[in-house]
Amino acid sequence: MNFVCCFPDPLSPLQISGGNVGFDKKVWEIVEHKKGETPSITFKCHSHDGEECYPGDITVTSTYTLTSSTTLRLDMEEVPKDKPTIVNLAQHTYWNLAGHNSGNILDHSIHLWANHITPVDENTVPTGEIMLVKGTPFDFTSFNRIGSTISQVGLGYDDNYVLDCGEEKEGLRHTAKVRDPSSSRVLNLWTNAPGVQFYTTNYVNGVQGKGGAIYGKHVGLCLEIQEFIQFEDEDMSQVGKSQLYTYLEEANVSNKYHPNIDVLQYWKDNKARFPDL
Repeated sequence: MNFVCCFPDPLSPLQISGGNVGFDKKVWEIVEHKKGETPSITFKCHSHDGEECYPGDITVTSTYTLTSSTTLRLDMEEVPKDKPTIVNLAQHTYWNLAGHNSGNILDHSIHLWANHITPVDENTVPTGEIMLVKGTPFDFTSFNRIGSTISQVGLGYDDNYVLDCGEEKEGLRHTAKVRDPSSSRVLNLWTNAPGVQFYTTNYVNGVQGKGGAIYGKHVGLCLEIQEFIQFEDEDMSQVGKSQLYTYLEEANVSNKYHPNIDVLQYWKDNKARFPDL
């Protein structure tokens, strides 16, 4: 199928994050919420034929589940309704395990269960190559401090890693493990997606955050589970065929800190904003 895609910048042949109004800028509908030992909430979003120049109607759901006091599970599902279309859902949480307003993540160490990456050209478009990371600054097959090699990769890391060697449990593959030495916090990530985009917040400069904090370059890191990004001959999602990806986050912390305190307090303080929960 051939179709014309519009781009936010007429001087650039690229579109990122779903266009001018991606799913991150839309208001999602709450369709289900459950209480109990493993509370969850499900959001739904519709994208109509021609929206951001993509063909076909598509329905996307995202379900967040607290499977334990230190574990968050995200299930993202896409269902094209009437036309094949291009869709590649990704989770884009920014992590800084040292805590809010604590500086950059260059002292964080990361282990990625990936022996290869998909390299990009000068326009950050994948070349189609699958490149071995051994002996390069992209090698995180064992723990490595991010700041030790980031200066060797231009502005910072923004690369798709091929998840090809992690152990499996319950249908998910171990993807990444992140450590912060100052707080002793550890984050584990598991997924059933084939790739993960490792991104080190390379373009943030002077963004004001909560409490007046100013966020700068490398203030956080992202681990975005995804399909491999392609430019030409992209595989099309077929009509009526759903695709479900799962993102499981496990936090291990020192006894001085409980990872859910801030989240629970936020819900309590903002309960009036969510009367249906």
